[in-house]
Amino acid sequence: MAEEAAWDFSKGKHFDVVTINPALVVGPPLSDRVDGTSVAMVKSLIDGSTAESGTPPVSLGIVDVRDVAEGHVRAVEKPEAKGRYLMTSSKAYTLLQLAQILTKSGKFDGLPIPTKAKSEPTGTMLFDTSKLTKELGLTLTPPETFVVDMAQALLDLGIVKR
Repeated sequence: MAEEAAWDFSKGKHFDVVTINPALVVGPPLSDRVDGTSVAMVKSLIDGSTAESGTPPVSLGIVDVRDVAEGHVRAVEKPEAKGRYLMTSSKAYTLLQLAQILTKSGKFDGLPIPTKAKSEPTGTMLFDTSKLTKELGLTLTPPETFVVDMAQALLDLGIVKR
């Protein structure tokens, strides 16, 4: 609704509106607040709350918080930026796939990371992120980096105890 209001407001004006629409934003938090969706999600992958029951059947696009910030800066600085930019991974990830990324990193040995899903989501989603690269010169960070960075930050901030 906010984006729609911005487009409506800009009609007939002498300025451009550029919007950045991120998928689920993941990455190291700056505080120990746990009320955010992505914090709760990654927390559930390393604190044992989904280890026995399995991960919920969720599949979603994700993006690094640092890439979202960089995208906003580039959208302001580049005169050729126009329209809307969808910021997301090139494919949707299940929560089990995110758990597997954490396990594969080897940095969270001993934590109760889930190894199964309650059930698998149906279908696959792929996303075209080429506009970000072509117009903003932005290459998105792979989830193997930012999911691991977020989980490590949750430990460093004391949100999850080893």
